[in-house]
Amino acid sequence: MHIETSNTKRAREQLQKLISKPIIVRPISELRIPGKKGPVTYLGACCEEDSAIRIWCSDKCPEATFVHEILHRILEYEGFPRVDVSEEYLTTSPPRFINAVMRLRDNFSSTIEHPEVFRRMREDYKLDLPHYYHFEVKQKLHRFKVGSSITVSHPEYYFHQQQDILIGLDFYLWGNQAKVLFDVFRQVSPEAFKACEQLHGILHEVGFSTPDQMAKSAQLIHGHIIEFGHQHNLKAEFQDMWKAIIFIQ
Repeated sequence: MHIETSNTKRAREQLQKLISKPIIVRPISELRIPGKKGPVTYLGACCEEDSAIRIWCSDKCPEATFVHEILHRILEYEGFPRVDVSEEYLTTSPPRFINAVMRLRDNFSSTIEHPEVFRRMREDYKLDLPHYYHFEVKQKLHRFKVGSSITVSHPEYYFHQQQDILIGLDFYLWGNQAKVLFDVFRQVSPEAFKACEQLHGILHEVGFSTPDQMAKSAQLIHGHIIEFGHQHNLKAEFQDMWKAIIFIQ
């Protein structure tokens, strides 16, 4: 898959000032994730190996997706905090919980990096961001459609809402495109919506633009989500997954 524009060239050059590995781009249709059935449906993904950085892109908006994935890598090399899972949890928990906590780790990492990633996409590049946001919104609407079948009597109901709080923080980055998302979020997960709104107000005062700001905001998000679980008497096995998340700087 070949993507070459002035924007992708700029992103490549910025990353290669920090790391000299080649960047290999492939269609997202080729990506398979262990433990996940079926093809990947999101816009892009990135994996760094010993010999190369691999990026998978959808054909829906490949230019913006490529820049987006490169910026995630740049933040790591600039010393922004990384999200990981405690070694103790990984060595003592059943495989099904380990698979779930690794997905939480990846979602948490994306969420704390996105404010800075989208700021740079907006300010440092000339991208068709409304087009990109359109697909992000469409994907998240599908998530709410699927999640609406989980009722309050389900043992994972509040665990799912905790994830809505985390993912909902992205919606504030997508401008007017996200209005429909907030409307659905408020209707489908009212408690999570309120918690997300409160959390966003707190984070707005802290920010994400420096490694220290991002680390502080990450801790605030972490604590807020765990407290939400405590308030709703979420089972320890689900709370423990959140508690296993650690931050490295």
